[in-house]
Amino acid sequence: MTFLASWTSLTIAQSTIGLYIGTSKSDLHTESIWYQHQMSETFHLGIQLTYGQAQYRFIQAKSVTEGSVITAGMPMGWRLISKETYRLDVNLRPSLRWFNAGAEYDPSSSLALELDPSISAGLRLNEHLLFHTGVMLRTVFELSPGPVLSEQLPSSILLNALSFQKHSSLISLRTYYGPMSGAGGDTEKFFWQVSIGIQRQLGASDDSAIPFFTF
Repeated sequence: MTFLASWTSLTIAQSTIGLYIGTSKSDLHTESIWYQHQMSETFHLGIQLTYGQAQYRFIQAKSVTEGSVITAGMPMGWRLISKETYRLDVNLRPSLRWFNAGAEYDPSSSLALELDPSISAGLRLNEHLLFHTGVMLRTVFELSPGPVLSEQLPSSILLNALSFQKHSSLISLRTYYGPMSGAGGDTEKFFWQVSIGIQRQLGASDDSAIPFFTF
């Protein structure tokens, strides 16, 4: 009973919900909501749903300038180091992405697999400010209408964020930027994204600890 009570307290305290809105080279606007749960002392697993309005994407390596994008993923993270002033995580976000460009395009839709492994560090600047930085290997494989297994080859995207922490909540400004390659060089050459979001831990939390953070 003591073990069960301790486990319940731990998992509730380390469950996190969040949302963000942003814009990027690929999408005019994007909105995302996610839930993350601590499955063990070092492992997090969650679900994430994202919607975007496309402005520069690709189907079969052909550029598309409109359409809607829906992505469903399972972000997961492994905490490598956690100290009072810094934290280091390895992350993976396997996702399925559905892109509907409209009847004027042929083909008009696509389904793709995204992986996006990354490593990120969180640094405490003072009582309320945190700085997050890392690198993501942006990787996308288009599955249909026909396989394009090099839609976006592993490309190093730099991740940076500045967060304000108050009690169980974190308000963050995120930036993503870096070169892109794939599909014989026909995809975008440079990617950027800016977003603002909020995340909140459910249950009791330690205000002095650096919380799990998802890009």
